[in-house]
Amino acid sequence: MPRQRINDRETERRMLDAAIEIAQERGFQASLEGIVFDEVVRRAGVSRTSAYRRWPARELFYGDILVELAHGTALRGSEENVLHQLVPIIRERAASLTTHQDRQNLIVEILRISLHADYRVASTSPQWKAFHALLASHSGLADPELRARVGEALRTTLEDFNQKRARVYAQFAALFGYRLVPPLAGPDGFDFMSRALGALFLGLIQSEATYDTNEAPRLMRPFGSSEQSEWIPAVYMLAGALLSYVEPDPHAQWDKTRVQDFIAAMESYLNTSAHSS
Repeated sequence: MPRQRINDRETERRMLDAAIEIAQERGFQASLEGIVFDEVVRRAGVSRTSAYRRWPARELFYGDILVELAHGTALRGSEENVLHQLVPIIRERAASLTTHQDRQNLIVEILRISLHADYRVASTSPQWKAFHALLASHSGLADPELRARVGEALRTTLEDFNQKRARVYAQFAALFGYRLVPPLAGPDGFDFMSRALGALFLGLIQSEATYDTNEAPRLMRPFGSSEQSEWIPAVYMLAGALLSYVEPDPHAQWDKTRVQDFIAAMESYLNTSAHSS
């Protein structure tokens, strides 16, 4: 049966996707020595002639693979799995949010679950492992032009993550009646907070090789919670850093109307996130 003809753009997309799959399966190396061009052609299901026309030299293909990895197009978060855990917790506790202690318990539990899920995905998935390995090793690339391309792609990816994280922090601070600890304020303050948490997140993952930040969980009642839960050190560090940037807003009044608005807002957010996952 003859192979269906595809255009050059589709050939490029299939080749890059296949190469990234192979790199992630075998463990990422900046040299990409484990990737054989003809093997990628077979996995991608494209014409060998078309592939060689697009990349007449192996070095050109390897360079594009590194840039593609740096753009983080294959990276996925933990949103869908987290939502399945958070929905019943929020619905169960929504009626008792008029007391500060109940709100604090809920906030701490949401942080524990969501940060643990994020950390697990970012520290164990092949896609994230390849991204972190490239982040740590790209400065050693011999070709200065390729090094600059990969560095720029990494900066763009990290900045996109930072902006998304800052928006989420701002939304949830408002939703839970929190504000930035002065002198930080407004979008710039949440951007500052997001950059700090992002740097800590990357540092914890990169330090796993020498320090076990994913060691056995400990039973604790941290951050003003009255409930005992299991915390791994990395998640405790992340939650502690996050909570150091925000504080309860003294002007937020948790009356019946606000609780109802909170429930409606959370339901809307959870439904929207579930449909977009």
